[in-house]
Amino acid sequence: MSHNNIWEGAPAKTFEVEPLWNSFIEHAGGMRVNEFLSKSPSLKNADYIFPDKEIIIELKEIKTQFTDQPGNQSAIDALSKKTIDRLLEVLGEKQEAGQTPELILNQWRQQYLRIFRPNLVNICKKANKQLKQTKAYFDINSSLGVIVIVNEEFTGLTPQNIISLLGNILENSYSSIDCCLYVSVNRYVEILDSDEPKLVWAPIYSDRAPDLLVEFINWLGEMWFDFLEDQAGPFTSRATTDDMSFLSGARSITIPET
Repeated sequence: MSHNNIWEGAPAKTFEVEPLWNSFIEHAGGMRVNEFLSKSPSLKNADYIFPDKEIIIELKEIKTQFTDQPGNQSAIDALSKKTIDRLLEVLGEKQEAGQTPELILNQWRQQYLRIFRPNLVNICKKANKQLKQTKAYFDINSSLGVIVIVNEEFTGLTPQNIISLLGNILENSYSSIDCCLYVSVNRYVEILDSDEPKLVWAPIYSDRAPDLLVEFINWLGEMWFDFLEDQAGPFTSRATTDDMSFLSGARSITIPET
């Protein structure tokens, strides 16, 4: 994925996500969990630990365009046909009581989101197991487990919809995940009313998450963008907000193939 000549000030380089995060965590004072393990560990471990704070992090990179998976494609096609048929009925002579085009389209949006729920559940389920086993290995009982989801390929949902769906998945399940952090590295995001592509650092928290974890994630975010500027060159701007509505209407940018 190259950004060259796509917009003025585009970074000259892109990054391999895992090596970049390995370097960043070390830069931020953390360690890779496998440094504490044997060459053939018996557990499914998470990736990183900040030993002094007992914070454990599992990195997950989305490398798949989930809309292209055959099962999802079939579900999308079936939903689209069903929705079009219902719209034609409402606009024709077979209008059902209480059915409007707006209602049908709202139902389509909700059903479209649910198509990709299993993909995200699978990511969360694996991360939860890794965080749980790593917490047990280090005898950590605090609610300080973090999943970092770097979205590189999935553009079939907006960042806001992905984060919302992740929040719904984690609301009553996967209790070893106390923070879910949505990050973009090479996949820039278009924000409404801005002609400047953005990189995103957007955390959501469980009710269990202590203030310590929130403060840590905010600090880590500042460190992350400082680190990226050192790696890629200065950004044209940076902004911080606690208001997640900044992602309303935002979409992942698809770089044309060259």
